[in-house]
Amino acid sequence: MAAAAAGVSLIAAPPSGPETEPTAAVPAEMDSIVASVNGDPISLSDILPESRTEEMGLYAAYSGEELFKAVQAVRRKILEEQINRKLIVADYEKDPFDIPAQYLESAMDMMAVGSGIRTRSEFARHLRAAGLDITRLRLQVRERLIVQAMLARRRQVAIHVTPQEVFQYFEKNKETFSRPEQWELGMILIGREAPGREDTLKRLETELRETPDHFAELAEKHSSGPNAANGGSLGLLEKKRLRPEFAAALKEAVPGQVVGPVTTGEGDYFLRLIRIVPAQEADFLKLEPEIREKLEEAERQKAVQSYCDRLRAEAVIRIYL
Repeated sequence: MAAAAAGVSLIAAPPSGPETEPTAAVPAEMDSIVASVNGDPISLSDILPESRTEEMGLYAAYSGEELFKAVQAVRRKILEEQINRKLIVADYEKDPFDIPAQYLESAMDMMAVGSGIRTRSEFARHLRAAGLDITRLRLQVRERLIVQAMLARRRQVAIHVTPQEVFQYFEKNKETFSRPEQWELGMILIGREAPGREDTLKRLETELRETPDHFAELAEKHSSGPNAANGGSLGLLEKKRLRPEFAAALKEAVPGQVVGPVTTGEGDYFLRLIRIVPAQEADFLKLEPEIREKLEEAERQKAVQSYCDRLRAEAVIRIYL
């Protein structure tokens, strides 16, 4: 049963009414059970750690009701992935095989290194500061290793893609292989209700004009946006996906420049154009190996999807509104 089909709401409804201004942040939500798989619950707090990184990038492209819907879609996608994971782990338990302890510890170490952390004790402190638990994380990593192993078995299918199929796919989907221009952006949001808002805006405007390289540390200190802990970084975004008011403010900007404040219904933004990645046209000769792999991967995914569909058909899945 798909979450979308069931109409499950994973976030609180946004404020409504003609005199209500949309807010930048997704409304606060209480933790709740959003689904169960064969009686095993999935809560909103299970979903958020996996969805937040993707959610951060949405704040530069959407606002108000559109932002609400985009965040809801991301969380629904994560819910579907977690339902599949539970079913696959349950299938593994019927005929388990060994998951070497060193694989689990290596995966944990890679996560720590990816966060710039070099010791396990420091990693544990980092997780606690983020409201996470290392024991629960270890269990989640073990489940992911099980899922990877179980799906790897389903992906071992014989595949043959002809040169003609590769070229036909390129011709039909040429635009998808062309990379549009992308911008890497930083964002600082000073909300409407921020204490000392006017003084903060004036101080930031002066400091960012004089020392734009301080943007990240100022974002961590002052921004009420969801990406503040990352120095305000929104990552790479397609220029055409920017909110109209952001696109207008950045129209003449050059890499390294800060613009703002940009006034919106939810508050004032300072934006930094960190770098521009130029557009790239499609080249069949260069892309042929990539397209072949894409087509072969599609066949492997069909085998995986068939497996997941079978597990879902045999399970009792409930989505709670």
